[in-house]
Amino acid sequence: MRWSDLQRDLPAWYEEAKLGIFVHWGAYSVAGWAEPTAQLGEIPEDEGWYAHNPYAEWYFNTIRIPGSPAQQHHREVWGGCDYDDLLDFWQAEKFDAAALMQLFAQAGASYVVLTTKQHDGITLWQAPGTRGRNTVQRGPHRDLVGEYAQAARRQGLKFGAYYSGGLDWWYRPGPPHLTAASVHDIHRPRDADYAAYALAHLRDLVRRYQPDVLWNDINWPDAGKELNTNISLGNFFAEEYYATCPEGVVNDRWRVPHCDFLTSEYQADRGNEGERPWENCRGLGLSFGYNQVEGESEALSVEEAIYTVVDAAARGGRVLLGVSPKADGQLPAWQVRILEGIGTWMREGRQILRTINRPGITPVQVEGAKLEGSATNGTAPNSAATSNSATGSAATGNTATNEVARVITAATGGAGGREYAFVFRPEAQPAAGSRAEPGNAITGGHSAGSRAEDITLVAPAGKVLRWCAGPGLPGTGFRAGAGIRTQVPPAQSGQPADFAYSAPPTQPAQFLPAGRRVPVHFAAGSVGPVVFEICEA
Repeated sequence: MRWSDLQRDLPAWYEEAKLGIFVHWGAYSVAGWAEPTAQLGEIPEDEGWYAHNPYAEWYFNTIRIPGSPAQQHHREVWGGCDYDDLLDFWQAEKFDAAALMQLFAQAGASYVVLTTKQHDGITLWQAPGTRGRNTVQRGPHRDLVGEYAQAARRQGLKFGAYYSGGLDWWYRPGPPHLTAASVHDIHRPRDADYAAYALAHLRDLVRRYQPDVLWNDINWPDAGKELNTNISLGNFFAEEYYATCPEGVVNDRWRVPHCDFLTSEYQADRGNEGERPWENCRGLGLSFGYNQVEGESEALSVEEAIYTVVDAAARGGRVLLGVSPKADGQLPAWQVRILEGIGTWMREGRQILRTINRPGITPVQVEGAKLEGSATNGTAPNSAATSNSATGSAATGNTATNEVARVITAATGGAGGREYAFVFRPEAQPAAGSRAEPGNAITGGHSAGSRAEDITLVAPAGKVLRWCAGPGLPGTGFRAGAGIRTQVPPAQSGQPADFAYSAPPTQPAQFLPAGRRVPVHFAAGSVGPVVFEICEA
């Protein structure tokens, strides 16, 4: 066979998916510690990133770096115990897969990806060759992959398996990583024995759980990249994975000629966000794995999380949003609050969101607040022409400099497709050019708007803006509960007023006229964008 034989159309479910949930859970969740320094891509990896790694799932590596704060923490709190002792301390006593999947589904997710084996080599199922170093024979004594897969599908979610094929610090130990070259080149395993070991794991995952996504990380051992051998990754894709999971997809981190989608991570590899199918992964905070040091001050707000997803969808991509269960299996309360907030907006916005796949072309002007990236009122650029301002990055000492209105215009594919404007409340933006440094914790400032805001949208000549009061269906009305108040009196709307939009105070929502000039009111504490369809006048 040839690599080109694997070319195929992207499955429809993945094309429509705009939000996935990335679950990092492992022995590292017991320690739950990392420095909240910066996002990947904000500082060079060779300038102290690994010694001050904000990824708690890299704990096994970070505690082996001489003089690192993580090493000091491990000695003080855990007495310098062997890393594998954390596996035995891990009990997962409050883990409820069904409850978690319900939360993810209500947040508007289409799929969930679980770390079946992180770089530490511990597997969350009884994988072959692990010699008891798995969650069935030690620690929780449970097949966590099986529980996740079953619960996800019962909730209507696709199930994905993350697997670290590029690193295994137990099966192929080496010195602690201090540079990107060490991770991606010098100290990664390449040999046939490790390739056979890792491929046996993939085969077992496919046989047992039929994952809809195979999400590899870092790289794949070079010996397994050759075609038409008994350890060939390409032959495995063709003869086993796609044969068993015809609607399955694989990512690009195998570093072979074939993938179904490209990936970026936080601010790294953003050049992959182009014409080909792509996915940006990031945590709600700075770590994928549970970090007890992190909280809402390091995290995306609900508004920023929604903006991140809408921005990606408008550019043809999707977001794999990371959550981090604690060792007992429960999510931190602040992560639950964010997911619930996203879900409140997604109840109405998801059906529109799933249809968009490209930037809009119609300029929409905003009056009453400065435009994102501009010092004066003018035409709001679509998301493809601006940087994502909702990534959650901020550095110590940032101060607000101006109020900006954020408008993302996006369109559905195909002839006669619809075009929408997603209008986010104006907010203060931090000073440009700030940079997080290793060892300095970032500060947040990501709370929802604390005061009411009023802007006016202006469509160009020949166009009008029609408020989308539901999942693409004019006049259905938003349901209550999102925390954005309308200007419609409850007596006329028949329910408590909960959403912001442009109606005159005397006009019920279901009879909103389309207009070229549309006033929009954001109530104090409101979250989520107001969506308008851009129509011909």
